[in-house]
Amino acid sequence: MNDHFYHSHIKQYIDIPSRKIINKKDTWLIGEYRLKHEPYKLLLANMVVHTGSPCYRYCTCHFYSNDDKISYYKSIRADS
Repeated sequence: MNDHFYHSHIKQYIDIPSRKIINKKDTWLIGEYRLKHEPYKLLLANMVVHTGSPCYRYCTCHFYSNDDKISYYKSIRADS
């Protein structure tokens, strides 16, 4: 019953950054939180540099510093 009241009456008044994950339906918020926090920026930047494929022997990521990867990630993202 509490879950019903939360979703029908309370949830619409809470903005997304301040919502808490209380059940399995709200697990999509984990991705939203990770996009906004700094420790995950390097992970996301590495994913962009590698285009989703794993690193190999002659990968170009070895030539760039972490700061360069993050600045590239911020340049292609509109909301960063």
